[in-house]
Amino acid sequence: MSMTISRIHDDRGAQANAGLGPDGRVLPEADAEPLRCRGCGASPRWVDPARTETLRRYAVPHSARPDVHAVWRDTTVTRCDSCADRRELAAELLAEHPRVARGLGPVGLDQLDAALAALDAIGLRPRKVVGSLVVSDEEVRELLAVLRDPGAAVLWSESLTSKGGGRWAHVEREDRAAAKAACRQLVHLNVETPAPCAPPSRDGALTACLLCGVGALRVKRHEAESVWGALRRVQPGTLGGALRPEPVAGFLCPECRVAVEHEGAPGMGAVRRALLWSLGRVKESGGRWHVKLGSNIRAWAAVPGAEPNSTPWGHLDLASLRVSLADLERRGVVRPLRPGESR
Repeated sequence: MSMTISRIHDDRGAQANAGLGPDGRVLPEADAEPLRCRGCGASPRWVDPARTETLRRYAVPHSARPDVHAVWRDTTVTRCDSCADRRELAAELLAEHPRVARGLGPVGLDQLDAALAALDAIGLRPRKVVGSLVVSDEEVRELLAVLRDPGAAVLWSESLTSKGGGRWAHVEREDRAAAKAACRQLVHLNVETPAPCAPPSRDGALTACLLCGVGALRVKRHEAESVWGALRRVQPGTLGGALRPEPVAGFLCPECRVAVEHEGAPGMGAVRRALLWSLGRVKESGGRWHVKLGSNIRAWAAVPGAEPNSTPWGHLDLASLRVSLADLERRGVVRPLRPGESR
């Protein structure tokens, strides 16, 4: 078994006699072994020292051979301009979709870069494909789910093979075929026509989102099983209604689910946050907007016998709430959501 780690290459001794190219990039000596791009495996003519790293691959001893110690091999690699641009695109996507970035954590950039490599390896231009197919958070997650593994398989750094020399020349036929199949799947998912999807009707669940009351979401078929999340049981008394002997069961739409995650539990804090987002506003730090909006704010699940809403928060007087919010905005208590702002 082996594993690979990387570190920034800071030994400039090998470059002391090398020529300098454009933008301070290095032209390796004629008799030096050319560095290869860790992504596509090509050997760029000009090497940018800022992109140079050393990959250390460990060979872990087998349990049946305790006398054999772990060994490693260091390989110095770089990134060609095309692979550097692809990684920059991955960073741009994460910046544009901060909720996705938070969910992925520190490995997000490597994972998204690997997913985009699947497109690059079969001759597609990642920026063009992303511009056509990837707009929403869900579409970024789709791209990752479908392309991450086949993309990781085509990276030269996964094999460090001596095979090939041009871009992606090292990729085995089966790995290239898997990348093509994954790309076809991504396109198929993208062109699916969304259809109304109601909450699951099981375990006595209510027929709409517990907070905003929307009765159906327009989603693609492959998203239907997961879009409503897990079944929850909540006490209507914590959602702005009267206390009841037993909690009610139901599901949350994605927007209300994020509000609950922000607040830590389904309650009035989550109700107010989700309602504010739905109206295109966000509370300024320290603002007490919920006090000014009045006492009739409550979740749909707190309204006895309410029918599902055709639009979020249809059980409330939204016209009056918008008037109140306009006044609070003038006072600096709330402000409009900015384009692309994380909720």
